[in-house]
Amino acid sequence: MAEEQSNDVLLGVQDLTDEERQELENQIPSMLAGAEAGKLIAQRALAAWIANRRGLSIEEEAMAAGKEMRDLVQAAQAQGGEQGSLAGWFGFPTVLTRTSPFFPKNRKDLATGEGRDRAFLRNYVITAAGWGELLYSGPLLTTYDEDALWAVLAALDTLTKYRRTTTVEGIDEGGVAVQVPTFSYSGPVGPLMGLMGYKNPSSADRRRFVDSLELMLSGVIKMAHSGGKTKAGKKKAPKREQMNNILSNVDWTPGARHLEVTVNPFFYARYYSAQVSIMDMAVRSRLKSPIAKALYRFVQSHRTGKCFEGHFLTLCDVLNLERDQPLKELRRLLKTAISALVRQGVLTKKSGFVSQDYVLLDRADGALPAPKTPPKLPKKK
Repeated sequence: MAEEQSNDVLLGVQDLTDEERQELENQIPSMLAGAEAGKLIAQRALAAWIANRRGLSIEEEAMAAGKEMRDLVQAAQAQGGEQGSLAGWFGFPTVLTRTSPFFPKNRKDLATGEGRDRAFLRNYVITAAGWGELLYSGPLLTTYDEDALWAVLAALDTLTKYRRTTTVEGIDEGGVAVQVPTFSYSGPVGPLMGLMGYKNPSSADRRRFVDSLELMLSGVIKMAHSGGKTKAGKKKAPKREQMNNILSNVDWTPGARHLEVTVNPFFYARYYSAQVSIMDMAVRSRLKSPIAKALYRFVQSHRTGKCFEGHFLTLCDVLNLERDQPLKELRRLLKTAISALVRQGVLTKKSGFVSQDYVLLDRADGALPAPKTPPKLPKKK
């Protein structure tokens, strides 16, 4: 089956009003110049800026920034980078990076008792803004489960010979039937686990991976559109709630080591094909600490090099670290995670605790793929 191509167009320089252009020239001239030069990262930043300034909803913003994200990922891969058994650069929904339904848990934390049975989260707030809230309900998910999801998404972006594309019918905002693309990975489980850093996974490793996918079949992400407030200032009930699980199908044949896994098409259309953050699966696989992996996800979601500067407890909340631990231990965990990202070249050596309680995260230039620039035209004689 032929791969479907997106005809979405990114809102950009050509869509700016005179007033918006003047505002950019005064406030963010570098972003405007980068977008005009054809730099993809600057173009996506401009699209988000336009959407935010015009007060678009999260879905409208997704449509505005909805140029097929695979183009951006492929452009990054074309510039080189670590390949081999790892897919390299791929995209992950930005809306799930700043606060996340994935918790940094060690394997031993999940071996017995409540950890083994997985606590159930009900309407856990991922993010909240003027348009409403994004919430998660389902079993507690860990950074290992996130690894498994990343492997599937990276494979869909890069291991195209195993990608299967179909469509299902959905309903748009106006009640009109539309065709929604469905993406599935269908092939051996080995390449997926190779993306996670496994060279020779055992049967127990494969079982754990498939169990992780099963958990994500149960996880529901809900978009609750704001209903506004009463005259007394109380929040009204949401005017609309849209609920999707992350994965919609898993078909595992252990004897043949063959796996088919389908990303929920409505989850994919609403979040994944919109604004994405660029991740490197090779870097992710080298990070052994769950906290370092969570920190990497957070760092990569920012458009500017200085990703964070603030109180370390705020960063703990962002990373879903349990706050009931001694403050000394929380500081130690963060310092260890930051050091791991410095060693991998994700953060600069300026990153770390700048005082007892305040942290600076400064992303290194090489942590994102260099944006493509258009070829220089010959000078006119």
